Amino acid sequence: MMLRRLASTLPSNLKGVSMQTIEKFRASEAKKAVVVVPPSELFADPVLRVEPFIEGTSESSELRVPWRVFKEPERPDVLHQYVTWQRANWRQVHRAAKTRGEVRGSGRKLRPQKGSGMARVGSARVPIRRGGSKAHGPKRRDFAQALTKQTRKLAMRCVLSQKFREGNLVVVSDLGGTGGKTKTVAAEVDRRWSPGALFVYDTPDDLFLRASRNLPKVDVSNQKSLGVHAVLKRKHLVLTKQACLLLINRLNPAAAAD
Repeated sequence: MMLRRLASTLPSNLKGVSMQTIEKFRASEAKKAVVVVPPSELFADPVLRVEPFIEGTSESSELRVPWRVFKEPERPDVLHQYVTWQRANWRQVHRAAKTRGEVRGSGRKLRPQKGSGMARVGSARVPIRRGGSKAHGPKRRDFAQALTKQTRKLAMRCVLSQKFREGNLVVVSDLGGTGGKTKTVAAEVDRRWSPGALFVYDTPDDLFLRASRNLPKVDVSNQKSLGVHAVLKRKHLVLTKQACLLLINRLNPAAAAD
């Protein structure tokens, strides 16, 4: 009876099919439905759980963060613009070869045009002579690009919001408790943040830096030099509480307006 009631609401091309196919159709239609989020929920400040780096070493707490930083809409165009700018500025400037006007030497004619019995010759800086210039050599190329500060901040808010929506943003109290042991950090990463994570700190922990230095799946960065490319490279983003607060102060547009 239930199958007949469901089949009556289906398109004609799906009538007479199995119950499994009907459930798949209902699930696909449910995904197409537009979910209306009330403004009170859309503009509510999210609450992040602050966990210890080593579970069981201390109690967890909560941190309320502004929605302007962690609920930014998706902007793939801004992220692409930031990554392109960042990778272009990493490229080294090509060193140019010297032309005959730049190479060292005099422009005086080496010998008279006639009377020597040898071939005529002019300057000593021509490309065919030893110590001369380079013909058709490489030119100086500077790949640096410019990107406004507002766009850079927007890209950082977008990538933080993306990690928050995916559930891959974690806040820890600090990065202590490792004892400088690579085995301890590797075990925590494999158990909680596989396949890899980016750890962002404010005050460096020498023991943690030494323990994570030899792990291929772990990246460590200071919050001042944090970039979009580094965040997108790893699946999980682990922030210390102090680094998270400093990022909020720098990226929050409401704080900048005040």
